[in-house]
Amino acid sequence: MLADTIQAVKSAEAEADQIIAKARDQSASVLKQAHLDADRAREKAEQDSGKILDRRMEEARRAGEARLKEAEDDAREKCAQLRRTASKEENAAVAKVISLVIG
Repeated sequence: MLADTIQAVKSAEAEADQIIAKARDQSASVLKQAHLDADRAREKAEQDSGKILDRRMEEARRAGEARLKEAEDDAREKCAQLRRTASKEENAAVAKVISLVIG
């Protein structure tokens, strides 16, 4: 009976050793997979942030182009106004000179 108990303890210890070895293998596998998952998540985050940056740069470029077009349109209108004003003043000056020469 004592021999049976000793054998049962040895069997239990051997089984425990196997369970521990299996748990170590599984934990190493889980840890390796966690590292792979973390690497993939980091790479995806880097790609996503790059896409976000690209999108924001494109939005900024479009906004800048729109503002530039508005400024160009405004400058063209002001130039046209100056030309009209200058033309009127030129006509008045020519008329004044003619009246002084003739008059």
